[in-house]
Amino acid sequence: MDYYRKTLIKAMKHLNGGCIFLKQLQWLSGCQRLSTLAAEKKRQSHVCTFIKDSQPPMEEKPFESIPGPRILPVVGSLWQYLPGGRFYNIDEAEAIDQLQAQYGNVIRERFAKMSLVRLFSPDDFVTIYFSDLISPRRPGMGLMAHYNEIYNNKQHGLLTGNGETWMSLRKQVQGHFMQPTAVASHITGQDEAAQSLVQRLSENLDSNGHIQDITPELYQFAIESIVIMCFGMKLGSLEKNKAEVDEFIEAVNTVMKITQREIFDFPWYKIMNTPTLKTFVKSNSLIRKVSNTYSTVALKKGQGVPDGAITALRTMLSLNEHEFSAFVSDILFSSIDTTGHSLAYVLYHLSTHKDVQDKLYEEIKDFGLDGQSLDLSKKPYLRAVIKETLRLKPVVPSTGRILSKDVLVSGYRLQKGTVVALHHGWAGRQEQHFPRAHEYIPERWLNKTSRRHPYVFLPFGFGPRSCIGQRVALQEVSLAVIRLLQKYQVSYLSDRLDTETTIVTSPVKNLPFSFQERKPKLKPAV
Repeated sequence: MDYYRKTLIKAMKHLNGGCIFLKQLQWLSGCQRLSTLAAEKKRQSHVCTFIKDSQPPMEEKPFESIPGPRILPVVGSLWQYLPGGRFYNIDEAEAIDQLQAQYGNVIRERFAKMSLVRLFSPDDFVTIYFSDLISPRRPGMGLMAHYNEIYNNKQHGLLTGNGETWMSLRKQVQGHFMQPTAVASHITGQDEAAQSLVQRLSENLDSNGHIQDITPELYQFAIESIVIMCFGMKLGSLEKNKAEVDEFIEAVNTVMKITQREIFDFPWYKIMNTPTLKTFVKSNSLIRKVSNTYSTVALKKGQGVPDGAITALRTMLSLNEHEFSAFVSDILFSSIDTTGHSLAYVLYHLSTHKDVQDKLYEEIKDFGLDGQSLDLSKKPYLRAVIKETLRLKPVVPSTGRILSKDVLVSGYRLQKGTVVALHHGWAGRQEQHFPRAHEYIPERWLNKTSRRHPYVFLPFGFGPRSCIGQRVALQEVSLAVIRLLQKYQVSYLSDRLDTETTIVTSPVKNLPFSFQERKPKLKPAV
């Protein structure tokens, strides 16, 4: 217990963000006792009671004894993902399902010289996260890192950066994106974006109130919302430049898919200009171009931003040109799919569970109407609905770490440099952690007496490399759901929602919805 407590406090002081860690743990576990850093000294034991530090000692087992598929010379485990292998041309989520069913909660694979260990137990998540709470290293995204080295003056953003450079950038920007008061200061602008989404949707519905694919509308809403957050103003991106937005979204999806396949391919891009590298450079350059366009416009308009408006732009002005470019691109790149898909999955589950939709409508029907304040903190059922959606359909089902030191996990000694995949999405669907795990039950999150493991549900990761935009995304999704439900009863027009896993979980096909207008109510206060 002393080790975990001291490590956590040291990390909180080092990053000057202790309250962020505590608030994150509070949101994940529903533990109302973890409220502020000031109370931490009195309440440290409450954090550590969730950590199983009194387990009997385990016999240490060699790394080579970790179960997993057969490792061949040179190619390692890659053979099963190549033509003729059992995982060739199937979705990664299905491959991981099969691996866990066959080998359990600790699995070893090797791709060329890289050792990969897959973990599914929240106890092991704790061990990995607490092994480095100062500057944990993230694996993968080699092509993105290569792009930054060649085309961005060797300046990396939050996605590809590691070490002191990453830590410096994170320190400069995390307060604005993760402090509750800073995020809440943008709720009016993001609520306007949510109302614009409803307006555009109403214009695109057919005579039956149907739309054949809502995904593009949700992507556009995500762009508008994050631009408001970053720059404190609307840039007219949706109304005037829809073709550019569509091209931008396509570029994001292309980069996502190429990045996901990296682990299975030899890095030829390091020695030659491959077709994949050309496609990646073209797509990522477009992302940078659009990001820089937004930045330039915002900088020119910056003098007109009210003095009282706190914007991420003000924080980012302290960055140099290349830091600014990398950070803005990372934020826009990583927010489109994640926010858009999260919102889509919430609407899907509400559509297929009418009782939940009706109950949620009763809670939010008067939100922001007739002069009422925009206060999301008083909407517990809405939070429960979003949590349950992210549990069953996590947009980012896994996260990765490169171990900075030797770690003992489930009795196995993992050496420094080992790449570890933490599969939170799979842990969240296990019966041992969530009774009736495959059922959609938002009420489970309202049970304040529940003692579930707080690290079993980590949709945004944990610690200093947790998703920097998590509070922004939750606020965006909440506002969009509220405004859509206030006007419409929502139904899904297909039998199922199929997804594929790249870096994020994405819909495979169009998402057709029906939006039937409710009886008129008071207009939202502006």
